[in-house]
Amino acid sequence: MLPARHFTDTRSQHQTLRSFLTNCRPATAPFNVVQRLTAGLTTLDNKLISQHKKQRRHGVERSKGLRKKQIASPVPEILQQNDNGEEVLDAVLGIEVQDPSQREPVLFFITVFHGKDLYPSPLACLPAEFDTSRQILACRYRVLRKIGEGTFSQTVCAQDLYYPGRHLVAIKIMTISYNAIGVQESKLLRYLNAKNEDSDTHIVRLLNTFVFENHFCLVFEYLGGGTISIPQNYSEQERLHILRKVACQLLTALMYLRGMGVIHADLKPENIIGLTVDSYKLKVIDFGNALSSDDVYHYYETFEIQSLLYRAPEVLLGLPFGLEIDMWSLGCLLCEYWLGHPIFRSSTADGMVRAITDVLGYLPDAPYKNGKFIIRGTLESDSELDDDKAHDIKSRKLRIARLSEILQSRNIDFINFVNDIFHYDPSERPKPVEALCHRFLAPLFPYKMLVDNYNVS
Repeated sequence: MLPARHFTDTRSQHQTLRSFLTNCRPATAPFNVVQRLTAGLTTLDNKLISQHKKQRRHGVERSKGLRKKQIASPVPEILQQNDNGEEVLDAVLGIEVQDPSQREPVLFFITVFHGKDLYPSPLACLPAEFDTSRQILACRYRVLRKIGEGTFSQTVCAQDLYYPGRHLVAIKIMTISYNAIGVQESKLLRYLNAKNEDSDTHIVRLLNTFVFENHFCLVFEYLGGGTISIPQNYSEQERLHILRKVACQLLTALMYLRGMGVIHADLKPENIIGLTVDSYKLKVIDFGNALSSDDVYHYYETFEIQSLLYRAPEVLLGLPFGLEIDMWSLGCLLCEYWLGHPIFRSSTADGMVRAITDVLGYLPDAPYKNGKFIIRGTLESDSELDDDKAHDIKSRKLRIARLSEILQSRNIDFINFVNDIFHYDPSERPKPVEALCHRFLAPLFPYKMLVDNYNVS
């Protein structure tokens, strides 16, 4: 063991060290050497942070921390700079641990950083050969890099040190003021994951939750494929095959959500992630806006739900809505994957309604004339303003031709599939299980097509 002179000879620091070493002892299953160290970090971190706060209250500047010349020779020089450019080390503790798998003791270094990094005051505990700038969360997850950021949270990729393989996880760190959203999301995902543990529902799996620096954190399986895209230089048949696979998986997810009475309410490309690079196996993520179909009335005042480019017309015009709004978003997603850009584009709700009617024709008076938000020139009763447009809405053939022109495809099954999903009447939109049986997806289910052709009962 390192001689006692390497540590300041004070009673409080001896107590801190003793507490740390006590907590390092494995209490359950045999841990590896890193796990034994991480098990005692919470107590040490809290005491050191408390000590620093006390020093600040007494006017002690951080620059008066341990200096380079005070560091024991076996300890590597892991230094930071304060505001004056001086090299400062907040705290370093060297511990020699006997690993049964090693002939010689292994020296580990535990460094407490209090810098201005993304996560303030984290405790890093890593073997000496690792990059000590990487941080440990919950004494278990070693942060590698940031992979996403939003209004309510930011997401990092991390290694789970509790497993020998150190597999990757994604950790969603909520902004403190939005912790309640994270808590609600975790409850919903536990409900969804627990109901179907064996089969693949294409819903992201929640692995763990914890609180870090008052931030609620959710630990998910790591999906390394990124957002889905279909290369525009592929042939039409190749692109259609990929689109069928994507549509089938998304419909499977929506079928499961519908069975559970859950509306995702935020389907968009950023929330559809591939499992691996160059793979079109995917999962639906981000259930922060999801809600039960019984709770939709909470949005009947503002109707602020769904991302604007993927918002259903009944939401845009302020009508009661339900599970069907996810099917509309699915139609927008599939068209965007096909085109490489959103099919309906505007920066305002009024503009979105006009963009939709420019493609699909006037909205029917029933039920849209009873909407909370009436937009002049978008209903059938306004048809005298544009005779050509009124004629288009009455003719399915002209609507199909318009979609075929915009989507730049002559595959009639694909156009009919999209047209059915974009039905203005929510009750007429196909349910996910019905859409899975559409002729467009038949090449993925050859047996189903054979049964239909021969009318086997």
